Amino acid sequence: MRARTPAERHYAALFVLLKFPNLSPFVASGIPEFSTAEDLNYYFQSAWWCALPTTEYDQQGQEVPKVVTRPGFLTREKLTAGQQERSQLRSIGDGKSYLGKQVLQWAKDAPDDPRIPEALFIAFNANQSYKYGCGGWEKDPEIQEQAESILRLKYQRIRGQRSCLAKKQDDFSESLLSFLFRTVLSPVIWWLWGSDTA
Repeated sequence: MRARTPAERHYAALFVLLKFPNLSPFVASGIPEFSTAEDLNYYFQSAWWCALPTTEYDQQGQEVPKVVTRPGFLTREKLTAGQQERSQLRSIGDGKSYLGKQVLQWAKDAPDDPRIPEALFIAFNANQSYKYGCGGWEKDPEIQEQAESILRLKYQRIRGQRSCLAKKQDDFSESLLSFLFRTVLSPVIWWLWGSDTA
């Protein structure tokens, strides 16, 4: 609610998506769950959404172009709008890769945002290889490498002359990152460094 600019609103929405991996632009059957990233122990095997398929298999087992049945109750204008939205969703691909790229851009645009460390950690975990992921063992090592690099360079190392408090913060970040990369599946609650956490 405190976001004022379009960029701030965009990244606020991005963080909500990251924190609730069950969110998706697609309508699913049944009652949706709203587990947080912490509830899932930062394990994102079936998180967010997969890229829209462009083919399917017919009754003879042949791969054919996928045809989406048009609901008869929709007007021509709504059908056109739906086709455009589907095309846009197809262009962004699967949720893990898309959100990971958004997080990397966010880290560049607002490196001092206190939500960035957790966002990068989520991007790192989401883009590792999962057996039952969208494509089965598919992953995005480039996003993983960039997320880990930013975490280590920005939030671990001491650069230049810092105050004693800043050095304490870096020492805390170093031990925290070391713990995170050793225990990827452990739940983490992020806290800003300050007098309450000293």
